[in-house]
Amino acid sequence: MQGEQLCGSRIAMLELHRGAGIRPRMMPRKKRTKARSSPGTELSPGKLDPARLEGVEELLSKRPLIPGEDPTLYDALLARVREAVRPFDIIEHIWVKDIVDLVWEMQRWRRLRAATFAQAHREVLREALSDLLGAQQKPGLADEIGSLVSGWARGREEAVERVEGILRDHHLDIDALMARVLDKHLQRLERVDQLIAGAELRRDSILREIDRRRSILVERMREVIEAEESSDPAHLLLPNNPES
Repeated sequence: MQGEQLCGSRIAMLELHRGAGIRPRMMPRKKRTKARSSPGTELSPGKLDPARLEGVEELLSKRPLIPGEDPTLYDALLARVREAVRPFDIIEHIWVKDIVDLVWEMQRWRRLRAATFAQAHREVLREALSDLLGAQQKPGLADEIGSLVSGWARGREEAVERVEGILRDHHLDIDALMARVLDKHLQRLERVDQLIAGAELRRDSILREIDRRRSILVERMREVIEAEESSDPAHLLLPNNPES
């Protein structure tokens, strides 16, 4: 029985080494037949026994998506992170899910930042063109400016050249408009940057915790195995013929 427990501990340590990307230090041993591992030690990185997912399967399968986001992209990201990290037990599976959710959240905030900046840029350009062309004194010009700004935002060559020409005639350029955007929306953009930085810190903290926990578990398993081997090496030597 003691030999079977030791075999189970060795199997668990080797699986943990593989999941952590560590090359295990093999202990010399004689050839033996396959031994049964102790209950609870058959762990496969990246996968869990369905029984161990009871009560948390729904939690680990929920997607933190908002309307318009693609669930297949989230599932692909989750699968790739699981493959890279190879979670060893339920705790690491929960941490991997947290990491994926944080990465997804960061991408969402970055999209929001880009959309906010683009919208603010269009608004500032519309205001600048209205002032430069005197839209208030010319009925109907506002609609023309709106179409011009829309074409410029879509990168239409004719609209871009006309906008740049108008700005150049008034000794302005796109960088001058960018300064206006920052002046009006800097606090809003900084708030989004803070949200992204906070998510990055939480992600990195979880990754460090996984690494720390694996190092501790590997060391504990090694100590147990070495202690057993040094106290009674006979535990490891199973007969080639169990009936002999």
